[in-house]
Amino acid sequence: KIDKERGFIGHYVVLVTYCAEDRTFQVSDPGVAADRRTIARDALDVARVAHGTDEDLLLIDVAQVVDEPAAESPASAVGGDGSGDGGGNG
Repeated sequence: KIDKERGFIGHYVVLVTYCAEDRTFQVSDPGVAADRRTIARDALDVARVAHGTDEDLLLIDVAQVVDEPAAESPASAVGGDGSGDGGGNG
């Protein structure tokens, strides 16, 4: 995304599905109007490692997220009150 005052402020795509037979990904790109696009695996890799990118990938095991209940809320993990001191004294 390019902001007229701040310049380039980042971009990402969400990989929705992968077709091993065609070696293509279906991607959701919030930077364009189309709902989803198909891109070849090799083309995606070229774009991911292009000069100026940070080559980040964030992987989420959707099956695990859907099948397993949450262990605890983020607030309880840092002390119950969100203070991070573990004592709950905010």
